[in-house]
Amino acid sequence: MDADGNRWFEGLQAFAAAEHGAHPVPCRDTLPLKARWERRIVGAGFCHWLKHDAPGYQRERACFAGLKGWERDPYVVFTSSDAGLAAAREILGDTPDRVACLRPRELERWLAQAPDPEYRWHLHTWSYFARPDREMMRIASRYPLAGGESFWMHREGTFCGRLMGQGADHLWKWDGKEPVLLDGATRERVS
Repeated sequence: MDADGNRWFEGLQAFAAAEHGAHPVPCRDTLPLKARWERRIVGAGFCHWLKHDAPGYQRERACFAGLKGWERDPYVVFTSSDAGLAAAREILGDTPDRVACLRPRELERWLAQAPDPEYRWHLHTWSYFARPDREMMRIASRYPLAGGESFWMHREGTFCGRLMGQGADHLWKWDGKEPVLLDGATRERVS
């Protein structure tokens, strides 16, 4: 990694530490039931990504590095909700090497002050639950809900560079006690 990339990542780590000092990531024991399930699902996906997907993205990045002016071995930036960040902390420890974990808005604020629009120094992977959007609700209409149940949308993906990424949305239902996967990779995006 070149000196500019190292400074960028060190700055990102300091920024994340300051953000998490002001707004701490909760411990799993303090998470409400729904968030504990989110932590388990996001954590399982992140473990899979680290073991199976990250090496492929790293190899792909290395192939394009010379053509695009990218670093061959970029830093990893993982964004998620508090539940996902709690999972990442358990998986990676408190001071992960070459990985920064932030909330999505924290990364947006960092990139506003220290842009890397070409993804020269980093790749970005994310996993979080969000309120189902209109298109997902159209898909969800195929699945009846019982009283007290609601739909969840799990988003995950990775960008390695401009027009070089993929993601998927997964449809879940929540009954107040445990989630059920209804449709994995309901929507996929590739750029």
